[in-house]
Amino acid sequence: MFREVQRFRQPWVWLLLSLAALVVTARLVSEGPSVGNTLGLGVVAATFLLFLNLKLEVETRPDALHLRYAPFFTRSIPYSEIREAELEPYPLFAYGGWGLRYSFTKGWAYTVAGNQGLRLKLRSGKTLYLGSQRPEELLSAINANR
Repeated sequence: MFREVQRFRQPWVWLLLSLAALVVTARLVSEGPSVGNTLGLGVVAATFLLFLNLKLEVETRPDALHLRYAPFFTRSIPYSEIREAELEPYPLFAYGGWGLRYSFTKGWAYTVAGNQGLRLKLRSGKTLYLGSQRPEELLSAINANR
């Protein structure tokens, strides 16, 4: 059994969000309450909450590989659907960043941070990239269940 939970904890993410909050708060203080300033503060607060709750959970269970990119979706992939799983550095420029990403040439990527993970080739012909801080363990767990 393998279980990994990854969260957005990069300092640069929190620095950018903090700077946005400071700018909006400064406008609110200097200009007073307005619809735009209040809305801006609400957007920044909602973005903070979103990033606090975003997480990628990957778990191998006897029946399938279970993925959860909270709060957006949960997905299970039966091992019989995985044709191939291989270690691969994260192709950052192909996807344009981290998070829930799609590339017409590479398929879906579920990442949070780092530059490591697995490329899964499914029997349907689709591919899926999973970011992991422990990719060798994840690959071993998948192969043990296939």
